[in-house]
Amino acid sequence: KPNKAAGILGCFSLKGGKDMAKRFVAVLITLCAALAALCLSGCAEEDGKPSYQLVSEGKLTVAMAPNFPPFDSLDGETPTGFDVSVAREVANRLGLQLEIKAVPFDELVQGVHDGTYDVAISALSINPSRSELVDFSSPYYLVDQAIVAKKGVYEKVSELKGKQVAAEAEATGYDYAMANVTQNVVAYKTAAECFAALEAGEVAAVVTDEPAATYLMNSAYPNCVTLETVATCEKYAVAVNKDNRVLTDAINDALDQMDKDGTLAELQKQVG
Repeated sequence: KPNKAAGILGCFSLKGGKDMAKRFVAVLITLCAALAALCLSGCAEEDGKPSYQLVSEGKLTVAMAPNFPPFDSLDGETPTGFDVSVAREVANRLGLQLEIKAVPFDELVQGVHDGTYDVAISALSINPSRSELVDFSSPYYLVDQAIVAKKGVYEKVSELKGKQVAAEAEATGYDYAMANVTQNVVAYKTAAECFAALEAGEVAAVVTDEPAATYLMNSAYPNCVTLETVATCEKYAVAVNKDNRVLTDAINDALDQMDKDGTLAELQKQVG
């Protein structure tokens, strides 16, 4: 069969020569580019609104484990802390109401993966195992690990080898303790439970995120001391369902704006 495009160009060539054919091709390319841009815009937005999926229309449903001050905790029944402030600001910038769901820490990522929650904002560090289940936003906070023991009992982390050490279940502190402190790591549900076990003499030390360790020592455990702060520079980020890339992009835009206008730095003062 004859090539239709060649036939059209041949027709232009007969009437006006090669210059007219070139102009036709240029116009055709421009039209194709415009149509592609229109399609992409339509895929991303509908009636001027982003096309991301939400568990509840008009709301950002956030999974949070409110037992990790100063990042997230409960004041009575009211969630409070740095992560709560971040979640509220992100929701505001997306034009959505904020709905926080209290969820055990070890169920946060799976709940987002299953579509039970839109996102999780709860001192979640980006790591390979979590990244297999969910996407992560741009980081909004960097954190290190602290190794804490009772004052006067141990002087060096190397003395903890073979001893029982507490860490929060499913937390990066648990992984760090297993790889670098001792193979004898006991998992607890919260950092507060880890410190209670240390106080009771059930474990020799605690490994947890440094701001949480400092908060607990200042507020309830003054007889404890940090043996070492390890510069792991872990990145806290928002966990989002992998099928909701448009929402991830919108959250990234909000976090970028918060960084540029100083809002994020102001909120980080809550951590100390």
